Amino acid sequence: MTNDNYNQFVEFEKACDKMLESNYVLVDKSISGILKAIAKNKHVFNLIAEQVISFNFAKQFELVEKTNIFALPESLEERVAFCFCLLNEIDNKNISVTKLIYDYFSKNMIEGYDLFCKNVVEEFRNGVRTLANEKYNFATAGIDANQPLFYEPIYDSKLVSRIIFVLESIQTKIDEEKRVVFEKKNMATAVCQSAIECLLEGQQKPVLALFFGLKSITQEMKRVKNDILELESLILNK
Repeated sequence: MTNDNYNQFVEFEKACDKMLESNYVLVDKSISGILKAIAKNKHVFNLIAEQVISFNFAKQFELVEKTNIFALPESLEERVAFCFCLLNEIDNKNISVTKLIYDYFSKNMIEGYDLFCKNVVEEFRNGVRTLANEKYNFATAGIDANQPLFYEPIYDSKLVSRIIFVLESIQTKIDEEKRVVFEKKNMATAVCQSAIECLLEGQQKPVLALFFGLKSITQEMKRVKNDILELESLILNK
């Protein structure tokens, strides 16, 4: 598996991540983007096609309609096939995504869209990721070590724990700052909390941007100076 072939899966993941970070208004465009990323990258397409070829989507979706419960198939291969077929049916206008969200996820479209993405798009992305790693073994395929491998977290669990510890320490010390305006203290505390929540939820990509925001906000806060330096060292892996 060459870097070029590996990058095909990265492109697919980016399309999925874009939808996860988007909103309901752009749902059609987002789904189309995922399907285009599959169609243009033959290794991604072939991997998914292997799961779809003997899968009966109509029968599985009929079960969802009968039970009125949106549940993915148990096996990884069938989950990938189901999610792909569902997105394809939505893109072809055979299934209304609005009705699907309203019927099975939430009457609130904003909340429902988030649940739809978590239960379909995220499951689809992760399923393809697992199957790709099993088939191509990216970890030993000679991929450029400088590239961020999509199946590896940016930080390991030990590092995540330390970063959260430092962020919590910063939150405490911010409260003790006496000569900093209330709004700036609130902003810095909110950024810390957002970074902690991202790390706990496994969403590590936004942490770097949040750190630079925090560093800028806390420039005048002497109590957290050393913590910010340690945080910078941890996040940038210095």
